[in-house]
Amino acid sequence: ARELDLSRSTFTGPVQLLVADINGQLNCRGDRLVGRDSEGNALNADRLKAGAVYLSEGFTAPAGAVRLVGADITGALICRGAQLTGADSDGNALGADGMKAAEVVLDEGFTVTGAVRLAGAHITGQLSCRGAQLTGCDSDGNALIADRLKAGGVFLDSGFTAVGAVRLLGADITGQLTCRGAQL
Repeated sequence: ARELDLSRSTFTGPVQLLVADINGQLNCRGDRLVGRDSEGNALNADRLKAGAVYLSEGFTAPAGAVRLVGADITGALICRGAQLTGADSDGNALGADGMKAAEVVLDEGFTVTGAVRLAGAHITGQLSCRGAQLTGCDSDGNALIADRLKAGGVFLDSGFTAVGAVRLLGADITGQLTCRGAQL
C-alpha cells in the first residue's frame, strides 16, 4: 500500500500486519486496540516495512502488546503520548527487537505497564524517552531492554521513570546518553 490510515479506530480483535509493505505511513493516531491474539498481542506488525509509523495522539492498547519485531521503518516510529497498558504472556508491552528506524519517539506522556523491548534495534537518529513512564516490567524485572541497541543518541531524561531495570548491555550509542532527572 502507499499509505494505511486506521486513525481514530477501535479494534475488538487483534490487528495483524505481518510483513506488510507500506511505502508511506501507517497512521494509527488515536486508535484503541481492545482485542488480542492467543499470544497476547493487540498489534502484530513483525517485519513491517513502512515510511513512518504513528501510534500516538491517544493511541491505547489496553488488552495486549504491540509487536514490531524486525520492522524496517525508513522514517520515524512516533508513540508520543501512547498508553500501552496491555502486555503479552512474557510481560512485554512493546516488542521491537531487531527493528530499524530513523528515529524512535516514546515521550511526552508515553506510558507502559509492561516492558519495552528494543534489543538489537538500529536507530540511525535518536531514541527519545523524555518524560516516559515505564510503570511495569517483564518477568525478569526489566522495564527497558535495549541490549545491542545501535543509536545516534538516547534520551532517558526530563522525568523519565522506570520501575524495573534499564538494560543497555553492548549498546552502541554514537552521540549522547542522557539520564538527567530520570528516576530509576
